Amino acid sequence: MKIVGTQLSQLKSHKLAFNIDRLLTPAEILNNANLEKAEPINPARYLNFNQLWLHRKRIQQLQLLPVKTDEMREKYRLQSKVNLQIEIEHDLESHHVMMASNRFPYFLPADVEQHLIWFSPSIPREHTAWWVARFLEYTDRDICDIIIFERSTVTTTELVRGTFPAIRHVHLWLSKY
Repeated sequence: MKIVGTQLSQLKSHKLAFNIDRLLTPAEILNNANLEKAEPINPARYLNFNQLWLHRKRIQQLQLLPVKTDEMREKYRLQSKVNLQIEIEHDLESHHVMMASNRFPYFLPADVEQHLIWFSPSIPREHTAWWVARFLEYTDRDICDIIIFERSTVTTTELVRGTFPAIRHVHLWLSKY
């Protein structure tokens, strides 16, 4: 699934954007180079989306984070990061924001839809919640249906540090059911 910003209507609920803003990874965490190591999400412990949702504050604060299977990690490693960046930048040239299914999904419970929302450099971080609210309205979802976080690009802490810092993006998880 791929949705671009131009497909979205005007935001109906500014309250929704305000509430989403409170769910985003805070700037002080994203800008902290010395973050603690996160606990990896283990699907044997977190059996479904609802169990992860109960811990979404820890995910938002980069204390509980997903990992890839060895197979998916290898697939990601073999993907040309230059080609991936060119492809995403091409999509963002005309749309500025794009939500797409994560092509390199994490090892998470089967009922978790994994998406990325990519932002062109012209979109300030302060507008993230507004765009996420528009995506939720477009997909007829509610704030209770999401887990959202953004990895730090300045920390050196393994698992917490983002692996694709070239283009700003947030991770958006939805329940499949």
